[in-house]
Amino acid sequence: MFFQTYYGGYEYQHYTSNSWLLSPVLTPLLSETSRILSFQRRFNILQKNRADQEYIEWLFQVPVDTDAQNLPAETSLQKKVKELLLDGKTVGCAYGIMKASIL
Repeated sequence: MFFQTYYGGYEYQHYTSNSWLLSPVLTPLLSETSRILSFQRRFNILQKNRADQEYIEWLFQVPVDTDAQNLPAETSLQKKVKELLLDGKTVGCAYGIMKASIL
């Protein structure tokens, strides 16, 4: 519906995204009312990349090479991801295709 409403002149076959926001690692960290979770549910995940660290810059607003100990932890998501990183885990990113019902 979004594309028909705002880009009705274009004929979309599919829409893809490669983002840390699609990482399945985030899913259990998010509340049911999370906008990130709502965004994730619009996609079928095709590929995961746990090595990607782009999320550090976006989520924490610091350089990617910042030590986990020094990451800010102001929001609930920052706190949860920082704890995950301190436990030796990572978020990474994922590549997905938007579900046909959304188009």
